[in-house]
Amino acid sequence: MSRTNRYGAGAAGLILAGAIHALSFADGPLPTWLLPFVDLIGLAFLAHRVFQAPTIRQGAIAGFLFGLSNFAVGLYWITISLHDYGGLPLAPSIGAVIILAAFEALFIALACALSHALSTRHLRGLMNYRWHLLIAAVWASCWTGAEWLRGTLFTGFPWLNIGYAHVEGVLSGWAPVIGVYGLAWLASFAAGAIALLARAYNTPNDAPAAIAFGGVIVIGLFSILLSHVGWSSPSGKPLVIRMVQGNIPQSEKFDPQKMSQAIDTHMRLAALPPKGSDKGPDIIVLPETVMPLFQDRYSPR
Repeated sequence: MSRTNRYGAGAAGLILAGAIHALSFADGPLPTWLLPFVDLIGLAFLAHRVFQAPTIRQGAIAGFLFGLSNFAVGLYWITISLHDYGGLPLAPSIGAVIILAAFEALFIALACALSHALSTRHLRGLMNYRWHLLIAAVWASCWTGAEWLRGTLFTGFPWLNIGYAHVEGVLSGWAPVIGVYGLAWLASFAAGAIALLARAYNTPNDAPAAIAFGGVIVIGLFSILLSHVGWSSPSGKPLVIRMVQGNIPQSEKFDPQKMSQAIDTHMRLAALPPKGSDKGPDIIVLPETVMPLFQDRYSPR
C-alpha cells in the first residue's frame, strides 16, 4: 500500500473511531453498561495512533481528526436547535456545528501533540513497566489538562468530557472522591495502558506492558470497593422539594405569542398547594428556560 493510501486509510480510521467514541455519551442506541468500554476502546485507538506517529505534527493531526468527528457527531443536536427552532437554513446550521467541532478538536490535537513530544524518545527502545506506567500517566495528564482547558477557557464548553462516560461504569466508584476530571484522568490512563499493551504485543516489551496494565486492574478493583462506601447521610429535617415541568413544546417555548402562557403555566404549577402536608415546598426547581426573556421585560399579572 502506498504512503498516500496508508495515510488516507489512517485518517478514515480516526474519523470512524471518533464518531463511534461519541456514542459513549449517548442515551442509546448502545446499552448503558457498554458505554464506558466504547470510550476506552476509542481513546485507546487514538493513543495507539499517537504513539505510532513519526512526528509531533502527525500526532496532532491524528488528535484533530478524531476530535473533529467525535464532536461533530456528539454535538449534532445543535443543528436541530439552529435549524428547526432557530430558523437558520440547514447548510449554515451544519457548518456552525462543524466549526464548533473543529475548535473543540484543537484541544484534543494539543493533548496529542504534547503527549507525543513528552513520550516519543521513551517509546523507541525497550522499556520496563515503570516507563509504561509513566507514559500512560503522561498521556492521561495531557488529555485531562486539555479537558480542563476547554472546559474553562472563554467560560468553557465541557460538553463530552470523557469523565461523564464513566458515571455508571467500573470507574464510577471514584467519582465522589476525584470528580469528573479525576475520572477523565483514570479513563485516559487506562486507555493509554491499553494502547501501550497493544503496541508491545509480540515484542520484548509485552511482559512489562502487561505488568503496567495491572495498574488499570488495581484501579478498577479499588473503584468497586469505593462504590460500597456511604459518602453521605441524612442531616436535619427533610426538605420538601417541588420540581416543576410544564411540558412546553420546544417549538412554542420561544414563540412571542405563546411565551406568557408558558410562563403562567409554570407559575401556576409552582404555586399549587402541597399534597399530604400543610407545609409548602422549601425549594422549587424550574426548567432553565422557564423565562426565556430578560426579567425586566416580564410583567407578572
